[in-house]
Amino acid sequence: MPLPLLAFAHCTVRYLNRVLFADLSFRLEPGQHWALLGPSGAGKSTLLATLAGRYVVTGGTATYPLLAAPGADDLANPLFSWRKRVALVGPQATFRASNHHGQLYYQQRYNAAAAQEVPTVREYLRAVPALAAAPWTYERVVEVLRLGSLQGERLIKLSNGETQRLRLAAALLRNPRLLLLDAPLSGLDAATRAWFDAFLAEVAASGITVIMATAPAEIPALITHVAVLAGQRITKTLPRAAFWPEQLPSAAAPAPLDADELRALASAAGPGRYDTLICLR
Repeated sequence: MPLPLLAFAHCTVRYLNRVLFADLSFRLEPGQHWALLGPSGAGKSTLLATLAGRYVVTGGTATYPLLAAPGADDLANPLFSWRKRVALVGPQATFRASNHHGQLYYQQRYNAAAAQEVPTVREYLRAVPALAAAPWTYERVVEVLRLGSLQGERLIKLSNGETQRLRLAAALLRNPRLLLLDAPLSGLDAATRAWFDAFLAEVAASGITVIMATAPAEIPALITHVAVLAGQRITKTLPRAAFWPEQLPSAAAPAPLDADELRALASAAGPGRYDTLICLR
């Protein structure tokens, strides 16, 4: 059996005094690409953060055989850690202002007064440490992620799709062995979603393994395996070819409607008539 990139066996995962996973087992083999499925709150984002080394793992066994094997660029680095081989692109975009006085969230992009404090696309990407002889260079990520025309744009002015492509570019510049994506298709237009399949294929061809949290109807062609989560547990793992959306836990049925209450509301007198909405004097 080949060495895995990582393997968790009956692990307890904690954050402060809270248990996130009580009995986590997961094994990632070379050549596999996983989709994490489940309802909101099932633990998909928590699992991605756990795989990225963001939480404390106690009990059980957690090993990183292939991730922990240093590459040529890592041998001279006394601070090398397997975490440097993992890149996580989460659902929330945060960018540090040029004055380094704090972080500006992407949702603040309409604050024109703060725009000049935010770096440009070029400045943001150039700040990512480059690796020698790595497949994902600055020029390549700019071309593949279609950022050429945005080089001079301030990050705060980018659209949802442009911001997502920028964050993917920054992650690839690190040339990770494992790329973790949390709902990467959320908020993207149809054209960008169609492009995403080809993009992931190119990522995998460069030797990067992908694990992503997504919806059942948005599983890219690249995915080889599926993990179903519910209640902070992995309830099922199976090959992609054996998965059908019907295997997911059903959502709770909506509460029945009260027909008498609806009729009473429909027959009730409506609000009074007004001639003025706002009157300024």
